[in-house]
Amino acid sequence: MSHHQTQLLSDICTFLERFSISYQSLDFEITEYINHSLTPFWRGSTSKIDWELCSTTPVQKIEFPFFTPIDAQITQQLIEQANFRVLQHRQIILYFSGMSSCLLLESSEFQNTIFYFMDEFCYLDTFFIFAAPSILEHQKISDFLEIQLFQYFCGHI
Repeated sequence: MSHHQTQLLSDICTFLERFSISYQSLDFEITEYINHSLTPFWRGSTSKIDWELCSTTPVQKIEFPFFTPIDAQITQQLIEQANFRVLQHRQIILYFSGMSSCLLLESSEFQNTIFYFMDEFCYLDTFFIFAAPSILEHQKISDFLEIQLFQYFCGHI
């Protein structure tokens, strides 16, 4: 793992500790499994998923109100209203780099800090949240949430 990737993982762990979010670093094999599973769906840039190829259900999306300042409260309300399937799982996997170990988190703890995570790590192009049980128990990706930070800053999740 490069120095940059090591520092990124360390910074994310520091963030989680600051917000009292319990986490566990997963074996790199989980990251490799996710990398391999998503390979056929990457479109152009390595940070964009071709939803038409991988989604058999309607894609859930948030549209932020135009000209409304985006803050933690608005973001939290919109995420709760969208009722993302992945956030209904008790444990989630945070995937932020195909070259770093993923982190296992409690969904309810992380869900309340998504805005702050996006704000602090705005230099990440994209990060993903996966339902942990399907990957850890069945080696299958079911529900996941792709958060493209550039799209977020333009008003979309």
